Amino acid sequence: VTSRQLGQLAASLGGWSGARVAEDQVWIKPPGAGPLVFHRDSPYFDFEPDDVITIWIALDDMTMDLGPLEYVVGSHRWGGRRGTAAQFFDASHRQLMEDAARHEGIHPNEIDVVPVLVPQGGAGCHNGRLWHGSGPNQSKRC
Repeated sequence: VTSRQLGQLAASLGGWSGARVAEDQVWIKPPGAGPLVFHRDSPYFDFEPDDVITIWIALDDMTMDLGPLEYVVGSHRWGGRRGTAAQFFDASHRQLMEDAARHEGIHPNEIDVVPVLVPQGGAGCHNGRLWHGSGPNQSKRC
């Protein structure tokens, strides 16, 4: 989290003169773990403006059976500050995001979800207003 290059990347993506770490965390999804609810990051921070860039670094090679991070294409342009989940692991993990899509006039069948399949050490970077989540970890790997 103290990497100058990551800070420069976040600032560049955000169109800012500089950037600082607001939070760091480790997400662990062991074999058999359920899906992660689709949500937005910006509503969790009380920033004005609500600009947040998230940089996620994979600790393992990401494959579909692991339930990798998934992005909802174009959802950072959806209105409002909706997007906080009461709990992060829920069987109806797409409901909150699909409700937000409907509010935007988008039918759930029209939502374009793409997995972030990167090698170990690879990264996904996203706008804090982008809807994202993940499926269950169906692997047997630890």
